[in-house]
Amino acid sequence: MAATTPTTTRVLATTTTTVTTTTTFGGGNARLERLAAHAHAAAQKTNAHSKSSLSGQRRWHHRLATSPLSRRQRCATFWTTTTAKGTAEKDDDEETTLKTKDDDDDDDDDDILSLLCQNAARHPNRPAIASGVASNGPLDAITFAKLFNFSYTVSRSNALRDVSVGDRVGVYCTPNAEFVASVYAIWMRGGIVVPVSAFGDEKDRAHVANDSGMKTCLVPPRTNAANSSRKKDEEDVFTCGEAEIRRIHKIPKWALKPCEFHKDWLKDVRMNDRSSKSSTSSTSSTSSSSGSLVGALILYTSGTTGQPKGVLHTRQSLYSQAKTLSESWEISKKDRLLHCLPLHHVHGFVNGILASHASGATVEFTDSFKFDSRYFWRRMRNSGPPITMFYGVPTMYAMALRQLDVYDNADRRRREKEEGYENDDGTMKRTPVSTRAECAKEAKALRLCVSGSAACPTSILDQWNALTENQSPLLERYGMTEIGMALSQKLDFASRVPGSVGEPLPNSECMILDEATNELLVKGPGIFKEYWNNSKATKEAFTSDGHFKTGDVVSVSNDKKDWRIVGRASVDVLKVGGEKVSALEIEARVLEGLGRTVLKEVAVFGEADEHYGERAVAIVAPTDEYKSTANFSENSFDDEVKAWTRQHLTSEKWITKTYVVESIPRNAMGKVNKKSLKATFSSPSAS
Repeated sequence: MAATTPTTTRVLATTTTTVTTTTTFGGGNARLERLAAHAHAAAQKTNAHSKSSLSGQRRWHHRLATSPLSRRQRCATFWTTTTAKGTAEKDDDEETTLKTKDDDDDDDDDDILSLLCQNAARHPNRPAIASGVASNGPLDAITFAKLFNFSYTVSRSNALRDVSVGDRVGVYCTPNAEFVASVYAIWMRGGIVVPVSAFGDEKDRAHVANDSGMKTCLVPPRTNAANSSRKKDEEDVFTCGEAEIRRIHKIPKWALKPCEFHKDWLKDVRMNDRSSKSSTSSTSSTSSSSGSLVGALILYTSGTTGQPKGVLHTRQSLYSQAKTLSESWEISKKDRLLHCLPLHHVHGFVNGILASHASGATVEFTDSFKFDSRYFWRRMRNSGPPITMFYGVPTMYAMALRQLDVYDNADRRRREKEEGYENDDGTMKRTPVSTRAECAKEAKALRLCVSGSAACPTSILDQWNALTENQSPLLERYGMTEIGMALSQKLDFASRVPGSVGEPLPNSECMILDEATNELLVKGPGIFKEYWNNSKATKEAFTSDGHFKTGDVVSVSNDKKDWRIVGRASVDVLKVGGEKVSALEIEARVLEGLGRTVLKEVAVFGEADEHYGERAVAIVAPTDEYKSTANFSENSFDDEVKAWTRQHLTSEKWITKTYVVESIPRNAMGKVNKKSLKATFSSPSAS
């Protein structure tokens, strides 16, 4: 069957173009004047906080949001915002709580949207999203008031005109406020968000679109930078299977100004939530929800152990995850997260956005889709608002540490060039600059540094702790797409043990299946509802008493406070001569011994052996410095790695063969697909 060419509809949810004078349109502006007069009258009524003003403003807002916006209407919308004398700018640190008549601060229904809306109402004029970075700090920030008002406008615009409760709607993962606003807008309509990866190709997007059954995919602006060199034509060719592409334009600049929170729409959201929950009892098996659980999000697994599956989370499970992290990591409105993680993964979406906004914290996106170590240190050192939190994967921290070596070399060349340049009194003309010291100073100020998605090698932990002088050590945690975060180290630095992922979070009940397998089982309110359209996989994933089978092998201390991930049962646990061997342990030990000077990356898996059943083999990538030595060769490198394991590890952990590569392929979260590597590199006899 020939593929259907997807259509593209340009939806003007809002615009960045604003007109402030009536002369722009020439003659015949009677309608504009009437609209402006109506807006001004509504603004005056708003200042008086009268009951009639709220209803009038609500009708005016609904009128603009649900109809295509002409140039004159956009002008009137701008006038409404800029002429409201009563909406004076408020200090970002001012506590402001706005309630609707029927709302209570604590009445969040264990629902993520209710929690987010109420926190936005508490902190309407605090920054919710900041994007990009200029020479003196981040670019314009979007307040919670503007973010949620824009989300409400999008939810009532043509972009989501035909979305009903339970409909799946794709959102292209662009790191900016428009992406977040699109997500919240879909939830306001009762829809299910399906994040579409910015790193996948057309085939990957088509799989997500077809499997989820989405008919619409929203595409926010694909860059933050105002001076982006991305051409318009490049955005127009975006496709997502057969889903209709609807573009969300940038939030207009006038929307960056502080304003009163349009709290009246919270009633609409609450009413829509009640409608969503009441409709679930009559939906079919293909619907998003049943009972009181409202479907909210479908995330696709990374595919490191099989075909990516759609994981359906409810508003209740997302609430549990966000609330638990907010409390356990003590996230507050004073925090500011530098967000560099992919948005189609639980780490970037739930940990990064939802947990932050559930606490009133600010999320600052970078101006790039991928982590850039130079950008990271530049942002840490500039004069913008201080960063207090950073979440990353071990690869990111390794890149950041290697960038410091680059700075050291540049500083050394600069000092050598300036030698002999002295003032008349014998003093140096310039004080020698230590970029590493400047970076270390800012890294020490980080309140929370989280490493996840893969085990962090001890060598990286030690280097980071040395850089920050143990003032901001890495916090390791364990989680999955299906369960969110289940295990985490404590905030107390002294309690953290290298190699451990801490203990169960308050919303997670963790146990071991049996001593034969040591597979980790997890149960709690943060667990996903089902694999989308895959009842067989859903049934196989749970035990009879409702525990989710993670497929990860763990070890745990007697007091249940020290949990360690041994690896995936399918690829990371080797059977060597009847002994269970952890591939992750071998990787960590080898990186610890050779990581600084010889080895850049290593991935260990099992290969069939007629005598031992399996033996450890490794894909290895040497460092650039080691490759530049005169005696380097792949054979000598192979010998050195194998010799080190024979000298420092027990015999069942010896690496018997290596495959030398420039770098090991990883996905967007820094994970290695060992099944794919094994199929590519291993011998035909490998199991």
